[in-house]
Amino acid sequence: LNACSDVRESNNFEDSQQPLTKTQIDEIIAAATESVIVDVDFSQISKPNPVQQTEINERMHCLGEKLKGKVTIENRNIVVARVNGETITASNWYWEKINKILQAEINNNKSIPSDAEILNDLIETKVISSTARSLGIYPPEAQIKAYIADQQKYIEILKPEEITVLIQAWGISEEDYFLLMENRFADSLAKINWG
Repeated sequence: LNACSDVRESNNFEDSQQPLTKTQIDEIIAAATESVIVDVDFSQISKPNPVQQTEINERMHCLGEKLKGKVTIENRNIVVARVNGETITASNWYWEKINKILQAEINNNKSIPSDAEILNDLIETKVISSTARSLGIYPPEAQIKAYIADQQKYIEILKPEEITVLIQAWGISEEDYFLLMENRFADSLAKINWG
């Protein structure tokens, strides 16, 4: 540990890490919000061709079936781990595991990740979220709500078949879908704010 202290001092590490000011934090969040939450011209968004749509729908149906009974409102309350004050819930675990395994199966050349690899990915995400909170760049409630409203608008206007298929196969309502996805959206926004 002394070597670490010596290296930190010799590199002026202590001096180089000044805390961000409130103005800098607000600028980071504003820039991240602008790049993610925008007024979208939905007429410019192309839809997949029928063959692609069928493939996407099949994947989403499979995902929904596997999520059913595992990624639930109730399982959001079951904490399986804590990382720097951030919680990993049973729903987080099942979502990550099912999604990663399904992606590996779809991409035949990708190996199926172990439970340890999946847990490490979740831990990394929670470390980023925890650090973002400590730096004041974790997305504020207004940014999260704006992003969710944007996603709801996207679904309302475009009515993407794959989301409907996912929700139906999962056996949940659209309202539950957004409740279950809120933490994932927030962690994703934290990564974006992180830069």
